[in-house]
Amino acid sequence: MKISQAGRTGYRAPALERGLDVLEFLARDAPRTQTEIARGLGKGPSEVFRMLAILEARGYIVKAPESGAYSLTLKLFAMSHLHSPYSVLVSAAAQPMRALAQSIRESCHLTILAGSEALVLAQQPSPAPVQVSVEPGALFPAFRTASGRLLLSLSDPAALAETLSSHPAYSELRPSGRKTVLARIAAAGRRGYEDAEEETYQGVYDLAVLIGSPGSPVVAALTAACLARKPRETRPALLEPLRACAARIAEKAGLA
Repeated sequence: MKISQAGRTGYRAPALERGLDVLEFLARDAPRTQTEIARGLGKGPSEVFRMLAILEARGYIVKAPESGAYSLTLKLFAMSHLHSPYSVLVSAAAQPMRALAQSIRESCHLTILAGSEALVLAQQPSPAPVQVSVEPGALFPAFRTASGRLLLSLSDPAALAETLSSHPAYSELRPSGRKTVLARIAAAGRRGYEDAEEETYQGVYDLAVLIGSPGSPVVAALTAACLARKPRETRPALLEPLRACAARIAEKAGLA
């Protein structure tokens, strides 16, 4: 499967595209050998050999001596944090999220939009022995998560349509399914929060509120992730603590 996005811009840089294809492939599915990478990208092994050699020499990937399989190193992660505006947000959110998790005894996580995906920046585990865990760095189709729909609700109609259409899973929906998604996004925007039960994973209930506003330099969502067997009548009790925590984070990050 070819994953290059160059066709959308009208410009081509074949060598750069192949290198990015390799990195994106390994980000989704690693470790993989040269043959497996070539097969996954629809290339011949010789076509990816030079890319692998250069990426390894530059420290972006590493080759296991026993299996010959390649994996990503932490170099991209380190680069993303050198001048990231989100590092300030994550730092500001750490203490309020710890206090929130202790208060509501549920896990919570911080999410931003990354194109058409919802990207988890940080997570604070619950103090309870049984809890829901969402790993930082995890990506989910934005329209299929409570936090993603809430963030998408801030987009103007043209930008929203472009973002949604760029995700293959949305493009595969029937017209009725797309209409339902748009209605849920609009409803989340009107309410200022969004929730979902057993949407991404069975047995999980998510409740999300916004951090920041459309005019803020950074906008994120704060989500409480709970076991869905939690009695329905207690869920409204999560909303105000979430909003109070989001306000504290926004203030500490300079977004208020």
